[in-house]
Amino acid sequence: MAIATVVCLAWLVTVAAGLGAEERTLAKWEVVMQKLDGKMDVSDSLAGLTKELESLTASKILCRFWPGTRVGIDLEDVTVGDCMRVAASKMVGMRQLETKIVSQGPDTKSNGKSMLTVWTNVAEGTTSSGAAVPGTRISYLDMVRFDFDDNGLINGMTELGDDGIVANIQDKVTAYTASSTLDLERELPAKRNTATAMKYVEAFQKLSGNVINPETWWAGILKDIASLTSPTMSCRFAPGTKRGFDLKDVSVSECLKTLGSGFGVSVKVVNQEMTSLAIDPSSDGRTILTQFQNVVERVTSSGAAVPGTRLSYPDVMRLDFNKEGLVVAMTLIGDDGVAASMEEEAQALAARARPGSLESTPVVAAGLVALGAAIGAWTVGREGRTVSQIPLLG
Repeated sequence: MAIATVVCLAWLVTVAAGLGAEERTLAKWEVVMQKLDGKMDVSDSLAGLTKELESLTASKILCRFWPGTRVGIDLEDVTVGDCMRVAASKMVGMRQLETKIVSQGPDTKSNGKSMLTVWTNVAEGTTSSGAAVPGTRISYLDMVRFDFDDNGLINGMTELGDDGIVANIQDKVTAYTASSTLDLERELPAKRNTATAMKYVEAFQKLSGNVINPETWWAGILKDIASLTSPTMSCRFAPGTKRGFDLKDVSVSECLKTLGSGFGVSVKVVNQEMTSLAIDPSSDGRTILTQFQNVVERVTSSGAAVPGTRLSYPDVMRLDFNKEGLVVAMTLIGDDGVAASMEEEAQALAARARPGSLESTPVVAAGLVALGAAIGAWTVGREGRTVSQIPLLG
């Protein structure tokens, strides 16, 4: 009996000693795995930990993760480095936040050569930039079986768990990315084109408070907006009205010159205020609308205001863009009744004026109004709003 007891105790001591070595190996393995917590690119991070993993494993191992499932792998006689790289490739779009062993014990049927471990994990989905995807964080359990060789090194690893965890996170990441990409495709052109529209406005803003020279008024503006405009464009002013025009496939310089054609008198841009800016939601950010409140008046050659010619009125400028972000169409939308009103006042004044007091005829006055309305639509006063102050109505 005493001999049997001694033999039994000796066996228990031997087993305990073996289990202790394996437990220490697992503790080291757990520490290595925890170094991945919070890391964005698990594959790259694992590459840096390869030597530590190799010190705990045999030269070739059995590598099984979620065998038989959608994301499962089942490899034999591979290095631990290859095993972990393949496993990491199955978890693209996921980040490990926490992992630890919560229970473990020897497989009683393995003669001390296998350990069963239960791990608690926290993972979440991420975008390609590393941002967390809302609603994807999951806490879950899985079980890993570690097999050992006679030297106490890991020669087999089998992770058992439901691939629904990985699939659930990855599917949410895919859906979120698709939605974000669509939003981005709409948002980026809108921001870019809004900025370009404001540059158009800033170019014409240089006219604010100035008397416009009918021959060369457009030259400085052309320099500022030529690079923002397609080589050919559509150019429309009050389309469908008596004084309107609708040009196709013209250069921006031709567009500006047409706006100034027939303009033979002096006009002062007194004030323009951009009252709103909107992005047409059906255009994917490629149509920008701006509304203005304008004040213009005619002046004499000396710069004095001509009584009765000051006019305040609203109008709209629409800019359409191509996919490269260049303006391909400019439309000034307004009622030519505004022009007619100014023309009638100018005609009445001309009939009463002393010879030489006005550099005008009824015909020239019509040209004045057309350009005055056009300039009013484009210019923003010195107190005009910045982009950040403009409400986006679209």
